[in-house]
Amino acid sequence: MRFLLAILLVAALHAQPPAPAPSKPPVRVRPQAYPDRPPAPAEKVEQGKAVYGLNCTFCHGTDARGGSGGPNLIRNEVVLKDQDGELIAKVVREGREGMPKMNLSDAQVSDIAAFVHSFKVGGYDASRMTPETIVVGKADSGKTYFASTCAGCHSVTGDLKGIGGRITDPKALQQTWIMPGSGRGAGRAGCRRRR
Repeated sequence: MRFLLAILLVAALHAQPPAPAPSKPPVRVRPQAYPDRPPAPAEKVEQGKAVYGLNCTFCHGTDARGGSGGPNLIRNEVVLKDQDGELIAKVVREGREGMPKMNLSDAQVSDIAAFVHSFKVGGYDASRMTPETIVVGKADSGKTYFASTCAGCHSVTGDLKGIGGRITDPKALQQTWIMPGSGRGAGRAGCRRRR
């Protein structure tokens, strides 16, 4: 019996400590890149859309994804961290390189924030404001405008014939006329309109 105890004691002294159980790698919790905010009241979002439309659309686009030189606001760090316009207000009031200072009230900035925060940022298609159609206006009014403003230099059957065949994307054609300096063509900038 002593012999058996001695063997067990020697074995215990020379035994390796049990290997610790393999630990699981720590679970990494990714911070939410695009915060889900509770929806603002509809009237506040509509007011923000109106103020944004007058002051911000030209540079940042109607869907806040960037426009004529202005950056995408939806994925902008300031906008992502902003809650109710408190961070946006500083940029709006102080301006930035290429952006003028704007004299907007706290309520107006808060409304703009509500509008910009209303965009779903989960993905490109989910957050895009895609219009049902880009065809707007009345053909008769356009014909009258063309006759009085453009027909002095341009002809539908002459130099403008086939323009729809050269520019096949209707949005690109519209962009050329609405924002001539956008790099997609001369648009109205190339015309010497008589006023």
